[in-house]
Amino acid sequence: MKIAIHFHIFYEDLYSQVAECIKNIDEPYDLFISYVNEGSFLKKIITDFPNAIVSKVPNKGFDVGPFIDFINHLDLNKYTHIIKLHTKRNVPYYDYQNNFPIYNNLWRELLLNFIRVPANWQRTKRCFYNSKVAMVADGRLILYKGKKNEYRIFQEAVTYAKKHLLHLNKYPLFVAGTMFMSRADIFKSIQNKYTIDDFDVVKSHGTSLAHIFERLLGFCACTNGNTIVDFASTDNHL
Repeated sequence: MKIAIHFHIFYEDLYSQVAECIKNIDEPYDLFISYVNEGSFLKKIITDFPNAIVSKVPNKGFDVGPFIDFINHLDLNKYTHIIKLHTKRNVPYYDYQNNFPIYNNLWRELLLNFIRVPANWQRTKRCFYNSKVAMVADGRLILYKGKKNEYRIFQEAVTYAKKHLLHLNKYPLFVAGTMFMSRADIFKSIQNKYTIDDFDVVKSHGTSLAHIFERLLGFCACTNGNTIVDFASTDNHL
């Protein structure tokens, strides 16, 4: 494996939690960090990850816009896998994903679960022994259409997928919150098709192009029989 990790920092106080998870990764990787506002975490990066490539980006598209910018500048042939991370905020209200209650810091904890401890990271790696596995995350956040009030976003994402000639599975999936490990090659179909400037300046957490791309990133893994799987499912370990 040769991994490219993209870590987007918006909430500075959450930097250390994500950084500790990255330290569980025992395969060769290059770390690319993007951030919006300068802060004390920049000094911590130098200590924690002296070889990281760090860049400031505009506050557009939440964590998804910076990820698209990262993909556009990456040689996808150089890497076998990609890990996408960001400082997911606490949810200040009760929400549900897959009928599972999400509140406070739990959404972030689940998103990070696939690398949160060394044992989880080892299970995540083993999932890719199955050649049909294109993306791995916590199964409680792997969704089909999502909530009923989000079906329109799902349909718009399907339209974008068809635009890029993606041959979607019957039930394309995505990771709610977009933290995952994936094969690197799945993003070739959208590389250099969009830029961070295509995304809106972040003002609220309402529906935006970033939410459509949250689904589209998952759809890139759900083509030609490939799929997204739960890191903890032993069925995925060949």
